[in-house]
This record gives sequence, structure tokens and C-alpha cells, in this order.
Amino acid sequence: EIKNKSLKVNWRNFFKTDINDSTAIESPILPYAKQNVSRKHTPIYRLPESILDQYGEIIYPKGYEFNPLEYVPLPNRILVMGHKRSDLEWVQQQGKEHDMVLTSGGNPLELSQSLKKPVFIIDSLFIKRFDLKVVPTLITQEGADLILHEFVVGEGTNETNSTVLNDPA
Repeated sequence: EIKNKSLKVNWRNFFKTDINDSTAIESPILPYAKQNVSRKHTPIYRLPESILDQYGEIIYPKGYEFNPLEYVPLPNRILVMGHKRSDLEWVQQQGKEHDMVLTSGGNPLELSQSLKKPVFIIDSLFIKRFDLKVVPTLITQEGADLILHEFVVGEGTNETNSTVLNDPA
């Protein structure tokens, strides 16, 4: 059935589509920070269903909660930017080589070209799990907690090179 449907698609026209017209690069838009704030967030994950062993016995029951950072460290810092030019400048100033960069409302393809590194779109599940409220935000790890550094950049401020507190990297 899949093969028959794929034979009916005009793949040449499909691949000529301008990616900027695609909904694949759209993301939720977060508001901009109104003040520089650093806050702590403890990420807790709740199992949506029970985890069973090979014999069907429950290892972890549905609803079991745990903090993933107690088992696996955050591999790098995460910078979450918006769609304004000031955000791009902020990432260029704050960013380090191995940082992951996410965008809320920006075009990840254009931003990747400007920054010369991959930029990914943010989704609503990431926003919820990381308790994101505003952009731009720098996410670091301290012990089993996330530290979210929220910055005011661009219009209305003279400061785009804010100091990051408690930066382990």
C-alpha cells in the first residue's frame, strides 16, 4: 500500500519545494526576557507506562518518577534563541564550540549558515520538560538540576554580553 501511494507522488515537484515555505521549520514562539534572571529547575520524568522485564514482571510501574540528570549528565550547554538579530549576536558572544543551539521562531537553516553550526527548532515538549519561559536562555547543569540563565538582549538594553553565573563549562 505504501509503495503504491509513493509511486503516485510527483517527487520532482516535492523536492523543488522551498524549505522556507514548509511547516517543518516552524516552532513555538517564546516571549523575550524582560530581566536577567538565573533560576533552578529539577527535571522530573514520569513513566507513561510500566516497564516490564522479559518475563512480564514490572520493573518500574506506570507513574514512576525520576530525575534523568541523576543518571546521565547533560552533554553540553544549550542556548535557546529567538528570531531577532540581537539573539544571533548573543549566541555569537555567549556560545562555545560544543553548545547546542535551538531557536524559537527563527529559521534554523538561515541561522545555521550565519553561525556555521547546526541550529535546531524547539518544540513544545522540550519547552515543557526544560521549563522554558523566555528567550534567550542558556541552560547549564549543576548537580542534578538545570540552571536556566535568562537574558535581556537587543532593543531597550545597552547590554548584549551578559555575564553567566555558575557556568561550569
